[in-house]
Amino acid sequence: MAEKFKIMRAWDRGLNKIAYVYRNPETGKKGIGETKFAWFFYVLAEDYERLRSKFNQFTSNNVINSVEPDGKYVKIYADYPHKTESLNKEMERDWGYKTFAFNDMLEKLKMLECETFEADIPPHKRFALQDNVEFEQDYKCLFFDIETDDRIKNGQPIPGEFRILSVAFKDLVDGKEAFLKIAEDTDEEEKELLIKIGKIFNSYDVIISWNGISFDLPYVKSRMMRYGIQLDWRKIFHQDQMKVFQKSVSLRSYSLENVSQEYLGEGKVQHEGIGVYEMWLNHPELLEKYNRVDVRRQYELEMKTKYLAVARNVNAIGMCPCDDLFITRKVDNLIVKQAQEDKHYHFKTIIREYDENGQLIQDDDEDDDKFEGAYVFPPKPGRYKNVKVFDYSSLYPNVIKTLNISPDTLVTDDSVPDEMCIKTPSGHRFRKDFIGILPKVITRMKEKRDFYKDLMSKESPGSLMHKTYDNLQYVYKSFGLSFYGALGESHTRFYDTRVAESVTLGGQYFNKAGAKFLEDEGYIIIYGDSVTKDRCTIIKTNDDVSVVSFEELFNKTTKRYIKDGKEYGSFDENVTALSYNFQTHDSEWKSVDCVIRHKVKKEVYHYRYRHGVTEVSKDHSLINSEGQCFKPTDGFNAFSLTQLPDIQPITTIDLLDYMEPYSYTRKRGGDVYLTADSEKIFLSHNQVKKTTMLRHLNVNDPMFNGFLSLLAHYICNGSSSTPETTQSRKGTSIASRDFWLLNQLKQTTDWLFKNAENGLLCQSDGNNKLQMMTCLQAIVFRQLCGQKYDQKRIPNFVYRLSLEQKKHFIQQLMIGDGSITEIKSGTNYDFESASIKLISGLSTLMKQVGMVVVCQSNFNKKTYTVKNLINEGYGKHLIENICKPIDYDDYLYDLSVADNHNFVDAMGSILLHNTDSLFVDKIKSVDDVIDLLGKIQKLCDKIAKEEFNADVCTLEMSYDKGFRTFLIVNAKKRYAGYLDYLDGHEVNPCKLKITGFEYVRTDQCGFVKKYQKEILEWILSDEPPSPIDIRAWILDKQTKVFSSKLPLDELMFAQKVTKPIDQYDKPMMHTKVAAQMLKDGKDFWVGDKVQYFIESFDTRQKPLPRPLYAFTGKYNESYYWNNKIFPAFERLLVVAYPTLKWNEYYVKGNSSGSAKAGRSFLWN
Repeated sequence: MAEKFKIMRAWDRGLNKIAYVYRNPETGKKGIGETKFAWFFYVLAEDYERLRSKFNQFTSNNVINSVEPDGKYVKIYADYPHKTESLNKEMERDWGYKTFAFNDMLEKLKMLECETFEADIPPHKRFALQDNVEFEQDYKCLFFDIETDDRIKNGQPIPGEFRILSVAFKDLVDGKEAFLKIAEDTDEEEKELLIKIGKIFNSYDVIISWNGISFDLPYVKSRMMRYGIQLDWRKIFHQDQMKVFQKSVSLRSYSLENVSQEYLGEGKVQHEGIGVYEMWLNHPELLEKYNRVDVRRQYELEMKTKYLAVARNVNAIGMCPCDDLFITRKVDNLIVKQAQEDKHYHFKTIIREYDENGQLIQDDDEDDDKFEGAYVFPPKPGRYKNVKVFDYSSLYPNVIKTLNISPDTLVTDDSVPDEMCIKTPSGHRFRKDFIGILPKVITRMKEKRDFYKDLMSKESPGSLMHKTYDNLQYVYKSFGLSFYGALGESHTRFYDTRVAESVTLGGQYFNKAGAKFLEDEGYIIIYGDSVTKDRCTIIKTNDDVSVVSFEELFNKTTKRYIKDGKEYGSFDENVTALSYNFQTHDSEWKSVDCVIRHKVKKEVYHYRYRHGVTEVSKDHSLINSEGQCFKPTDGFNAFSLTQLPDIQPITTIDLLDYMEPYSYTRKRGGDVYLTADSEKIFLSHNQVKKTTMLRHLNVNDPMFNGFLSLLAHYICNGSSSTPETTQSRKGTSIASRDFWLLNQLKQTTDWLFKNAENGLLCQSDGNNKLQMMTCLQAIVFRQLCGQKYDQKRIPNFVYRLSLEQKKHFIQQLMIGDGSITEIKSGTNYDFESASIKLISGLSTLMKQVGMVVVCQSNFNKKTYTVKNLINEGYGKHLIENICKPIDYDDYLYDLSVADNHNFVDAMGSILLHNTDSLFVDKIKSVDDVIDLLGKIQKLCDKIAKEEFNADVCTLEMSYDKGFRTFLIVNAKKRYAGYLDYLDGHEVNPCKLKITGFEYVRTDQCGFVKKYQKEILEWILSDEPPSPIDIRAWILDKQTKVFSSKLPLDELMFAQKVTKPIDQYDKPMMHTKVAAQMLKDGKDFWVGDKVQYFIESFDTRQKPLPRPLYAFTGKYNESYYWNNKIFPAFERLLVVAYPTLKWNEYYVKGNSSGSAKAGRSFLWN
């Protein structure tokens, strides 16, 4: 019988030995053991026979030890001849761990067309997959938290940069706490502290911290290294509790303060601007309390959630160390072990890349994204009764089991007859004469969970055994849910686009079939991805068309909330996006319901094909010419809009409308604004000789084409020196070798600007310049066309000009870029720039005039090129498709677009797709629910067997929630209702559930939260209020707001400062207040939450935020009512009372923010 091993971690020791951490059963202490292990990989038996002599040669050279037949494969036992350990005491991969001879053998086999299988699995992992090896599940755990010297504020300190002042500990089992701190600010004291920390760490198996991967652990290691203190970190396991939370649940913030408030109702100790060092020096009792409470909160969170325990158990099931964070490793182990047991299928070797020193180049960008591709039913706004929420239980895993979807059952040729196959909605076929590896693993997870659920049901709720079995069943549930998501990871050995597509399209098929059945029965379905920030889309507001980046579009939203880790923003006015209707085959403008953003947690790809360029996450759907969705890695051509909808032409341009508000502060004090009167644009400060600019331009004026030329050449060869970029002379210049052209442009500037200093500079090297040396001119060109070379753009009014004027503008851009001297019929030409917005705008403009447009990305130069071709077929062979991963660590964006559910990336107008449960109306009784679920079950069974030729159907739709009354608005996941049923139990009395509205947001003032809940309770009651009652209610709340008597707690906003205020791109409400606090001598730290209220309007009619200590009872009534309070009511009222007018309840205000007039006769 093979020796049994119970291990915590394993690694390769060299010379065919495995090292492992284990617990001595007699002493309970950890140790490092060693064992011999014969490592192997696979080749096909037929390949082995074909190359037997070559394998004999490898054996003679001591690269192969022996071979063993294994079904249709042959096991190849090979040596790893290195003499060093793969893992050193610092938990770093050892540089001497090299496998040159083995890699050389793999390369030769590849050249001989001999496929290898699972040769990438290292010895220690293969060792862990053996039946006689299991991972430890019982660990001694300790929470810890360090506090460091924070006197120097440079953001997050570099690990080990400053002294550790104190540390707090808390035992997971008995809850005992300890606190240590240095007595003096000396190296000797800190070294003694670190020695004590090392001893405590060594006495535990697992140490747990919050964000410790990035801070606490590397900080301790670095400071220990400074003093020569060494621990064997291979025997110490570290769980980052924050990372585990991020893997387990979606929250708006993962700070310890926010998570504690969310789960425990209390947070960290507030220290009112006193820094950690000052606490250590002058308030040691406060430092101890602050440090202890941090570990106490960590302990309390684990007692409440058990997320860390679940993570450790999931790792044990998945044969990984307890601190491993990546679910794909666990899934990989289970699937490979299943294949090892089945013996009929093995996975191809994953090719690894090595650097010039023989070191493995590792890809750490692992994540646990779930499958994408679910069909989401657009919401139907309204107030409903008796709403039931139906959901397919474990939709994807049951699709896998029903259709036997697995890499080993996939049929790739005609060798298997149709009657032996299951055909999926994707068109791919899967064998059904044996159960595939994936369905088999999923079934085992389900059986384990059901086993522990059955044991749990036999125990008394609240008893120790009930809690134990509940935890174990949840472990298998959690593992199972994570397992399905890992199947969609493109870098895993078991990923296959055909398999993934079959799963997602299968899920869509059954989801839509269930929805169609419900609608055919007379019920109403009322509700049932991502691009990088610098990419641009095309929008229309009123009649104005603009090319905006997704980041800019989100910043323009006026109403925001956070849900499931994503931020949602919507608009007060109607903003439409360029979209495409595949039924009418026309491009059209469709309303943007909301803009969504979230931090990147997945791979991002640069996708380029002939007609356009975009950068999207790997699971974001592009759309082909047939309206079918695909991922950037699928290798298909995207659909690119060839023309734009007609746009209302413009005849007169108010230039001020096309310039964002601008101001700067002069050295000698005072703010300067870009302002205007009825005829001229100028700067607000007094000058003896004031430069002005024409405000209104007639597009039919003979000088107007000259104005377009001026803008075009500034975009190509111009620069502006504004107060942000220089302290010396401000102005604008345009360079060109064409002196005659510059002279023409000067005539235009003389017409456009009055009292300006315009001049021509002729230089001997031919680099001539038109100089416009006033601050106003520099600012105007900056505001209209951008300033930096990679931020240039086309002014928005250009898209509304006549066909000939657009062509003239394009011609001048091409001339300025040096591509041509004039546009001629039948000529190809191109334009290159580093500005995404400029190339996006130019490709849009060229399509407006009917040109054939091609877009390219130039990686080496970090630029983009837009080309005009004389015909569609020209140069097709010269432009290859590109899809490659890029480094991106910022927000990803998405749009929710009405009806068509698509929008464009403006660089070539590439079409992108914006992406369950079914909310069903008009079901009256539980009997109806049971009857419907039974019918849907029969429908799924019929589809699986008759349409797809499956033998079984494991899909099952469940009754998830029930609402007595329900209200949903025209936005994703924004609804409220009275729950009367939840997870198999009646809810009595009914409980109000609010999702997505201001009431559940933390950035709203108290008045909004208090009264939005009140109006929801009223509207959703069995007898909703009459219009007269609602009218009286609104007027009462309006009166309260304009009484000037609201308390501060109903006016207060709060927002966290996440970085030094001088690093923000533009002033924001809370950063303005933070700056004021610093100016007033108040202590303030990055990470603090700034609380403020809106006092009045400034001179530009912008809301003026003030810190709480400045509150005297005065506040901006009209701002609060028009911008924060009434919009939160209105979004509910327009749905509950759709025939009534609501926009007239907004009030006009004066510069102080008080009301001028209100309407009260609105119900006639």
